[in-house]
Amino acid sequence: MQGIDVRLSLYEDGQAVIRDCAEEALDRWGLHASHQVDVTMGGETVSLHQAPQSLKPSAIGVGAVVWEGELLMGQYLCTVPRHRFVGCRVVELGAGPGLLGLLLAKWGARQVVITDKDSVLPLIRKNVELNGLGDTQRRGQVEVAELEWGKQGYVEALTSISQDPVDWVLAADCLYIDNEGQSPSIPHFVKACSILCGSSKRETKCLVSFELRSEEVKNQFLQAVAEHSLKAKLIPKGSLPRGCQIDYIELYELTKG
Repeated sequence: MQGIDVRLSLYEDGQAVIRDCAEEALDRWGLHASHQVDVTMGGETVSLHQAPQSLKPSAIGVGAVVWEGELLMGQYLCTVPRHRFVGCRVVELGAGPGLLGLLLAKWGARQVVITDKDSVLPLIRKNVELNGLGDTQRRGQVEVAELEWGKQGYVEALTSISQDPVDWVLAADCLYIDNEGQSPSIPHFVKACSILCGSSKRETKCLVSFELRSEEVKNQFLQAVAEHSLKAKLIPKGSLPRGCQIDYIELYELTKG
């Protein structure tokens, strides 16, 4: 991707290799095979431990690694004036290693709540510490919380998170059908976005990116958005930085209708 520096640390034929993808094309195999990924965008570097050996659903699952939709959303966020993030409150849904939440924390967000299902949380906590944002480093700025939409108690968890108004909700690559034909509940996902978007009297921005793996997934998403009285604005690819213009990834901005 252009306009972004991604450094991959991985093993090839038993040898430790570092690949700088500012110079080489970024490929999914390399991204998902890496045990550490360092992403530089908007003047900040976020370092991420990954768990490629745990990609199977019986382990961590897809949250074990960074996906291209996260990189695309990060590049889009780079086009937003930086002052829009300073002092704001951010919630990242289905965060995986936590790239976007950590990036906005480094850009000056007042508080960032990084969420995912329970099996992913140890990886997120490790990355919070790796980036100098842990409790003993910058107390209170980054919180890691379990949130799995559709699971019993998730509405109560969202209600608790949204007691303090939310300015930005970020959800990258949360809509998909995995290799075993399973998909997170799209209606519950959109309900989560709706609850968070209704947490503030001022307008909350919710960004959702996903790969066009299935037309049915997209249709279910847009139907659920309408049912929750949200407005969905497709960000035109032509308005994105050149490196973000990826045919198989769409980026939406949701707001309360």
